[in-house]
This record gives sequence, C-alpha cells and structure tokens, in this order.
Amino acid sequence: MKPRTVLGLRSNCLGRFGVQGPGGRVRLPSTMAETTPRKSPPLVLVGLALVGAAIAAYFALRSPAPVVQPPPAPVTKAEPAPAQDAPLPPSEQRDTSVRGQLSDVSPGLAPYLNQKDLLERWVQVANNLAEDRSPREPLSFLPAPGRFTAANGQIDAKSYARYDWFSALVGSVDANKSAAAVADAAPAAQHGLP
Repeated sequence: MKPRTVLGLRSNCLGRFGVQGPGGRVRLPSTMAETTPRKSPPLVLVGLALVGAAIAAYFALRSPAPVVQPPPAPVTKAEPAPAQDAPLPPSEQRDTSVRGQLSDVSPGLAPYLNQKDLLERWVQVANNLAEDRSPREPLSFLPAPGRFTAANGQIDAKSYARYDWFSALVGSVDANKSAAAVADAAPAAQHGLP
C-alpha cells in the first residue's frame, strides 16, 4: 500500500512518525493512517456519562434486599431462682449429724468423734491443706504420743513410730463410706463456715 498524505500537518508536529513530502506536505506511513480512527471526543464523553447515569439509576431505583429476621432464640425454661440458704443449725446439732455420718466410716474414729465443732474443724483442715499449711490447730485433739527426739543430727526412729497409730487409723477408713459422708456434709461445709 502506498502511504497517504495528510494535508495541513507540519513535519514538526509528527516528529518521527511522519515523512515530509514535496510541497511541505506530511505523509504518514500506511499503518499509522489506517489504525488511527477519527472519533469525536464529545460523543465518547456523552456515552460514558449516559452509562454512568444508567448505573446510578439502577442502584438508586432498585428495591432494597429483603431484611431477613434472625430466627427467634430457642425458648428455654427459666430455672427457678436458687433458694436462699437456710441458716445452719446450731453447732451441737451439726456435730450430732456429722457423728452419725462418720460413725460407719471406721471403728477407730469413734473415740475422736466426741470433739466439739467437728464440721468447722473439717472445713479448717481442708482450707489449711489447700493453702499448704499444717492443720495442726484444728487437729489438736489428735496429739502424737511421746516426744520428738533427735540425736547427732538424725531423727530418732521412735519419733517416726509416734505416728503409726494415725497411719493405722487412716488405713482403716472405708473409702466409699467416707465419700458418702463427705457428700452429705458438703452442703453445710460450703455454706460459709470459717
């Protein structure tokens, strides 16, 4: 194909793309002349404005999506309000109850169940053990016989033997009966005893 000649263009406007022909006319290469269509810029802008207006109208005029209500919460039965804690019975009555519960746990416990404030002592022992403290005060009615002795920096074997009777007492406890007694006494113990 022959290159076309474009009238009215100067060579300095076209720079490297054009070739100046005779008479000062600029000739464009055929590929450039064919690939550059002549469009009217105002029509393109009007078209873009129309497309933008149509999109805006679509979103403005469309009906809103239906609002989906969340499903109602499942109906649960209201739990009754916890009953007010009944006042604890007097100490003597609590001791009688604890003695009755612990009498079947071990025959060796009977001589030690005549103490006063058994439930309070039990709570103190549990608290002391939980706090890694010695429960010596609440168990003061269980003294070890004899005296603690040591010689030459060594503990005398007789000092260890002072606790054999307590080991035998603990070993004689029926675990199932003890667990049942603890379960029965637990509500009173959790009532807030000192």
